[in-house]
Formats: sequence, structure tokens, C-alpha cells
Amino acid sequence: MVQSAILTERGTIVGLLVYSIDANNLIMYRGYQFDPQTGKLVLFDPAVPGDTDTQIMAANSEDEFLGYSYIPGSSEHVGIGTSPRYFKHYFTEGTVQYPTISNDLVFSNNGQIVIFRISRPQAKGTTPTICPGRV
Repeated sequence: MVQSAILTERGTIVGLLVYSIDANNLIMYRGYQFDPQTGKLVLFDPAVPGDTDTQIMAANSEDEFLGYSYIPGSSEHVGIGTSPRYFKHYFTEGTVQYPTISNDLVFSNNGQIVIFRISRPQAKGTTPTICPGRV
């Protein structure tokens, strides 16, 4: 089941879908890329060993995808990908250095990674935060 869809500059669609639901109703997510011209659907597997889920949250004009490889409720590896085989990790949320756990990512107008809808720590709330990324 598709949860989100973003049309890229090159006409592909990227986003988030429900990958599986186990007997305890635990949902696993995958980022995806769909090419409507060829009908090819490609899933983004976790980029970091031990992670269980992936999400694509944004795409820029260069058809780079901003997303997470993560363990729900734990660490979130934030990075930029261009294909299911390429994910450049920029930082990890849920650590001492970056204690936030966010629920959304966007590219700023000058290419920085912005996290928002922050669920941890509680004090951050909805304040967008610019994070280490490329400029």
C-alpha cells in the first residue's frame, strides 16, 4: 500500500509504501522508485546493517532522494540516494550527537537537509532544524 508519492523532475515517482505487516501488526516500510514509462518498481532496502525500514521523504531537481534507513523508535540514518544501490549517509538521529527523532525531511532551497515533525526530544516539537548536509 502506497503511503506517499512524489513526482520527480525526470517523471519517476518515489515515496513510501507498506512493505509488510507481521502477526503483531508491526508495519515495515520501504522507499520505492516507480518508472511509469517502463512499469518498473524498485524498492530501497535498508542501507545500514541492522536497519529494518526505509523511507523516501523528498526529491530535488537533480533526482536525488532524501530519506531514512532506520529501526523504528531507535536510530534513523539520514542520507541522500540516487538509486537503491546508492545511499550517502550524512548523520544518524537518535544518538548523543543528534538526539532528535524526526518524522519528516525536506531539502532547503540551497540543498541543506531540514528535519521537522520532531518527536524526540519532546522540547523540539515542530521546530524545523537544519542539519549537516550538502550545500
